[in-house]
Amino acid sequence: MDQYLINLLHKEFKIGKMKLTFLHILLIVGITYVTLMMRYCMRDNETWDYFASWEPWIAKMKEMGGFKGLSGDFYDYTPAYVFIVLMLSYLPVKLLYSIKMVSVLFDIIMSIMSGVIIYDITKNRTKAIGIYSIMMLAPTVANNSALWGQCDVIYTTAILCAIYHLMNDRPAKGMLFYGIAFALKLQSLFVFPALIVLWALKKVDLKHFLFMPLMYFFGIFPAWIAGRPLKELILIYAVQADKSPQLSLGYPNIYQIVGTTDFLEVYSSAAIWLTLGFMMIVMYYVARSRVNLSKEFIVQLFLLFVLISMCFLPFMHERYAYVADVTAVIYGFIYIKKFYVPLLQILISFSAYSIILSAYVNVPVIIYSFATLFLIFDIGMGVYRYVEKNQKCEESA
Repeated sequence: MDQYLINLLHKEFKIGKMKLTFLHILLIVGITYVTLMMRYCMRDNETWDYFASWEPWIAKMKEMGGFKGLSGDFYDYTPAYVFIVLMLSYLPVKLLYSIKMVSVLFDIIMSIMSGVIIYDITKNRTKAIGIYSIMMLAPTVANNSALWGQCDVIYTTAILCAIYHLMNDRPAKGMLFYGIAFALKLQSLFVFPALIVLWALKKVDLKHFLFMPLMYFFGIFPAWIAGRPLKELILIYAVQADKSPQLSLGYPNIYQIVGTTDFLEVYSSAAIWLTLGFMMIVMYYVARSRVNLSKEFIVQLFLLFVLISMCFLPFMHERYAYVADVTAVIYGFIYIKKFYVPLLQILISFSAYSIILSAYVNVPVIIYSFATLFLIFDIGMGVYRYVEKNQKCEESA
């Protein structure tokens, strides 16, 4: 019997492109169960976002006739996600639970997608299962969906799908998924400079960028049909970006060092140009080199741009670094010696979560701000070394 069970543990089953042993499957099932139970323990927590926003928003929409409520201008989430939540409100489940269940479902999908990317790059099934496990256990991932009831995992999953297709030379599918991410969340633009670099290096055609307005239109279509003016819907992101009383709303970026309220009117505009300047330098440096884009380098490039965005753009909320957290974990599994990158990034993000959710902080925020700068330097040097090693162009004398 012992030998039979041991043989069973190592018996292989083909799932998609990957062969998994029964032991692998047991780990996946066990981790999934454990992490779902962890999330179940958080199910009743209500944050300010829920009782001050979603409950009154949905109640008001139902007073206006349900679907007709999408015509209002009282909500500040994208119409695509508001429509999803409105549909969830008709389920025979408490709205708080249904919102969290959707995000938790995408936790699983996002973790699987991370495993797919890692397996595609490394061909190592242990790493693929490992990253699935780590993603499901990551504190910012679990808290974002199950404690906070936020939807950052949904658009991040779309970005991961975009990365997967782009690094496998399927630009149309990649930009389709990126268009979906753009329709769901403005913060998807943090990685947009990476797409410009891919275009400059002929990995993406200009026509593929049309998926962005196309998917955005599909996202606002229900609200438009409900009666909200098209001009308002088109300008929703512009209005969102203009709402903030501080240069940093919880995230330990550079403004925690120089001051989050000093010169607010001046810095809020200047910071955008500052960020674009840093991004332009990186885009120019990589694009002019005509470097061969490996799958690993594409992941590294996406990570660098989202870190630059979080560090230098104004009005950064704590959870906006969700894409950085996830991409950093993928980066850590590609370069195991760099695993301090995801550890540090998630520590930075989770400290910000703690400040906002529980008003507790034991380590001065400014230390995390310097840690953010260190990560940009570290990833930036990795980009520099890769380009210097693989560039095709030569400097003229």
